[in-house]
Amino acid sequence: MRDGVILGPFDDSVAPHPTQFDPKFRTTEVCYRCHQVPKGAFQFYDVGPCGTFPEYEGTYFTKERGMICQSCHMPEVERPMAEGGPIRKGRKHLWRGGHDPEQVKSALAVQLAADPPDLKPGTPATFTLTLINAGAGHKLPTGDPDRYFTVEFRVLDRHGRVVKEQTDSMGRWILWQPVIVDLYDNRLPPLASRDYRFSYRMPESDQGLKLQVRVRYHILTDKAYETLKTEYGLQGDHPYNFTIYERNLSLGGPLTADVIPLGTRHVGEGAAACEKKG
Repeated sequence: MRDGVILGPFDDSVAPHPTQFDPKFRTTEVCYRCHQVPKGAFQFYDVGPCGTFPEYEGTYFTKERGMICQSCHMPEVERPMAEGGPIRKGRKHLWRGGHDPEQVKSALAVQLAADPPDLKPGTPATFTLTLINAGAGHKLPTGDPDRYFTVEFRVLDRHGRVVKEQTDSMGRWILWQPVIVDLYDNRLPPLASRDYRFSYRMPESDQGLKLQVRVRYHILTDKAYETLKTEYGLQGDHPYNFTIYERNLSLGGPLTADVIPLGTRHVGEGAAACEKKG
């Protein structure tokens, strides 16, 4: 609303209140004001801490597929815009994004490969987990710099005890005081991929070992969550990390069908397509 007039994407609205067509609602411009934090004094970074808008890839998603931000975050729907009104094409006002595990899964494709694909007792094996930003027009993760992914490999014995483990993180790390500085950023740009490798020597005999491979998405860090509860009065328990992908592989037998030979490339799980702009 502006000056008592409700702005919107339609130029033929009939309503009991003043309305005005604003073409920005049909473009990404309507997203810009909130999803780009401008740089200020003593702030040394290329893109603001919540700089999703300037990250947007403008060739494949925009020009070839005709997609805008709303294509994924406000999917099209046909329904009355108001009670008793005509059915027309509009958009859902869900604004699903980094707080929604299913939305994150739809953007990130995951595939797991083994080398060699036929594991043999007493020989070394390398497992490669590939993350592909196949469904987002911006970096993954994006928005709040507290958001990050962890890629976790764990070898467990038959009692669930950890024999060997490895954890890698993917995100953006910022120094906030005394000045704001980008320290490190290894997020995935649109259409990019990254391999994470884990090596382990297979046991000489079947010992009931299994390999657990997991990708988790974190909305914020453990420390930030505790700060919200202890210093800002956050009540109750709120999930702030989600498992996006998990596989448990027996290291004493043949691999499951969803583990591919190293060097084979295909789009893995996730990366569901959003519709084109209306």
